[in-house]
Amino acid sequence: MDIEYFLRFYTTKGVGEKTIKKVINYLDQYPEMSWQKICMDKHILVNELNLKNEIADKIINSAVDESDNMIDKIRKNNIEIILENDKRYPAILKTKLKSDCPAVLFACGNLN
Repeated sequence: MDIEYFLRFYTTKGVGEKTIKKVINYLDQYPEMSWQKICMDKHILVNELNLKNEIADKIINSAVDESDNMIDKIRKNNIEIILENDKRYPAILKTKLKSDCPAVLFACGNLN
């Protein structure tokens, strides 16, 4: 995963759980795509993911400094980012919560 671009997307005001899930599904359908490609392509953001123009502009122009700061904290604290489509995502959450399961988990420690 392109952690920098995922965090740029994730920290953009106006982007929520539903939008993150859309991107995860889009990435599953188009494995040649990446968070980086999506974050830099207004056509995909607006026409494929149905985001508003102003949200797409925020994502494209988002401050790298904020995501860099988060990346440093994540790495220093050995935090893992687990997306809903990751094989490490707990099956019990998907089973119990179904479509209401969180799109993103931040985990630390033994993930086995």
